[in-house]
Amino acid sequence: MTETKVSPDAAAGPPAHKPYSASNLEMHCWGQASISSLMLYFPIAMSAFLTMEYKLSPILIGIAFCVPRLLDGLIDPLIGHLSDITHTRWGRRRPFILGSTILGSFLITGIWWMSPDWGNWFVTHAPAGPPWLAQWWATRDWGQTAMFAWLTVCITLLFICYGTNEMTCNALGYELSDDYNIRTKVFAIWNFYSNLAGQILGWLWPLAMWEGFGNPIRGIRIISIAMAALAVASGLVVFFGTKERFVKANKTHVKVWPALKATLRVKAFIIVLLFGVNNNILLGIWGTVAFWIGSLYVFEGDYNFYNVLCGGISGIIALGVAFLLMPTAAGITRRLGKRRGMIVCAALGLVNAIVLCFIARPGNQYIWFAWAVLFIPINSIGGLFGSSLMPDICDIDELNSGERREALFSAVNTFFGKLLRSGMVLASGFILALTGFDKELQNHQTSQTLHNMLWLGFPCLIAGSVIGLVLTYFIPLTPEYMATVRSELDARRRSGQAQEGLAE
Repeated sequence: MTETKVSPDAAAGPPAHKPYSASNLEMHCWGQASISSLMLYFPIAMSAFLTMEYKLSPILIGIAFCVPRLLDGLIDPLIGHLSDITHTRWGRRRPFILGSTILGSFLITGIWWMSPDWGNWFVTHAPAGPPWLAQWWATRDWGQTAMFAWLTVCITLLFICYGTNEMTCNALGYELSDDYNIRTKVFAIWNFYSNLAGQILGWLWPLAMWEGFGNPIRGIRIISIAMAALAVASGLVVFFGTKERFVKANKTHVKVWPALKATLRVKAFIIVLLFGVNNNILLGIWGTVAFWIGSLYVFEGDYNFYNVLCGGISGIIALGVAFLLMPTAAGITRRLGKRRGMIVCAALGLVNAIVLCFIARPGNQYIWFAWAVLFIPINSIGGLFGSSLMPDICDIDELNSGERREALFSAVNTFFGKLLRSGMVLASGFILALTGFDKELQNHQTSQTLHNMLWLGFPCLIAGSVIGLVLTYFIPLTPEYMATVRSELDARRRSGQAQEGLAE
């Protein structure tokens, strides 16, 4: 890993001029793009609906969702690199954002038009052949096979659209400000709209069950059309409401493999990836059993009450916190700095993990809920600090290489995240089986199963919290360090070394 060196002149003092930041309107036009991203994620969030209403096998759904995710993860760095080296009159990011949104809108609607009745066509068109073929053909569930094939193709294309949209939106956001503190505000705006879209997604299943639609499948089809329209509208807002600063960046073509290796030479980026490993493995194991510990153990099997308190009400509070962080995030960063702020949040997260061990008791529903609400602001602020590290990392890479590779950094980060999440999706069933979970018992699991969940979940939560706290100490992106990086970049640009296309 290479360390960024700065000149003595750059390190001597603050920048000679105020760092660039886009207008509030432009930040909000970009931030609401999280709505289009989450709308593209809508069928994935509703995967259980496919089992409950379409009667599609959970095993087939798992395969249809997991394999395309791995393929998408492998493609992400290629698309990210392509975006970085693309030059159009509309910029490097916005064509990908709008194109992926429009294609994805057709897919999120088309998925729900599959039907178990499709299998009838195969039954009536059995091929001529030997008796064993006729017998095999007649005994096969062609309704499941046809839906699985349709779902796999649609989800594969949708994952590519979603990944492209997500990484190019992130890359565009990295360009919206050069200010170390304002960058946290930028991602606070994204977080607010993301929470708002999440609230919308939470009501889609109950809405699909409304009797006015006639049946849930017809309901989800009508809803999917509305979600597609909302996604396209959001994509158009970001396309016409934002502008790109580095339109003509990266004139010299760099091959994808050397570019990928260059991202892994930035120390701060390696730490970000290690955070992802920790969050998806140790904290991922906790996440697998946390719902069951809360709903079955603490709430004593009362799913509805658990979902109302820890789902609905907590979600509304999180949305309110996200709204309050939009005008305050920059000030919080100015007072704490990202590294110190992440250390504080990680330390409090460790306290949270330890205290949860003692309040996880049957009947402690309100204490469990109140404690979770108390940590919503802390988790939100810590998440914003982590997200806003990425533009700083891109600045360090530009100082080392002279290239602007926001999309590639975003793609590599999402690639590792998708790879780890896919592994956890496959492992989650085995993790539950390890605890003795019996799906036939539903909310009446044995006391031994619940205690196995406690002994598996809490050690992973505490260990993950400790590792997260340790990792924050190695983050080099202090305000002083980034000020020297920014001064060096400004000095290069003033001396004519800047890349063409930078619009200050």
